Amino acid sequence: MRITIGDSKTYVPAEEVHMPRVSAVPYSEMDSELKAIVHASDEALNGSEWVQYFCHPTELYKSFVKFYYAHVASEEYGISWKLSEMMRHMVAVHNACTL
Repeated sequence: MRITIGDSKTYVPAEEVHMPRVSAVPYSEMDSELKAIVHASDEALNGSEWVQYFCHPTELYKSFVKFYYAHVASEEYGISWKLSEMMRHMVAVHNACTL
């Protein structure tokens, strides 16, 4: 795998390239709107741990959630949940994500 470091392209073995890690935002530090998103995710998907990692840019994440559920995950115009989960899984596998 070639990655760019500065102005040069360097070869790095694939097993040495890891997905960047971010820390989870503690539930106690979330505002009420984020806590509502967590609760809705728990109800619909039986889990919400991923929200803690995606919500670092809080206002951007809230806007994304509104857009995603209105236009992407809708039954009428969106993609199916099965396809969405398959894509999410394949990205995680590609990035060696263990979340």
